[in-house]
Amino acid sequence: MEFKGRILKVMPVQTGSTANGEWRKQEFIFEYFEHDTDRWSDKVVLSVMNDGIEKYDLHTGDEVVIGFGHNYREWNGRYFNEVRMYKCEKVGGVAQQPEQEKPAEQPKPQQAQMDFEEKGKDDDLPF
Repeated sequence: MEFKGRILKVMPVQTGSTANGEWRKQEFIFEYFEHDTDRWSDKVVLSVMNDGIEKYDLHTGDEVVIGFGHNYREWNGRYFNEVRMYKCEKVGGVAQQPEQEKPAEQPKPQQAQMDFEEKGKDDDLPF
């Protein structure tokens, strides 16, 4: 799944070791709208492991398109869901503002009156 949104908070890096060696993990809160017409945003805690921490270099407020998936893991007979990011692209660095339309140029009052009078000369309607 891929969604466009923003990073609300970046958590500190966690470290640990297993039989396979050392690991690092960083979690962050991602806010997004599942559909363009949604009124309320969804928020999810995502994680990235090891080299992905430096690769994506996420900061609070970053506008991003993120791909993520979920899986579960078992520890001591308990099961936990984990949502992991597999893709991240930053969107322009600064939130993009929609361009505002320029108001249509209004004719000058004298020009509007002359246009009206000229139009009336060729018009055979009584009003």
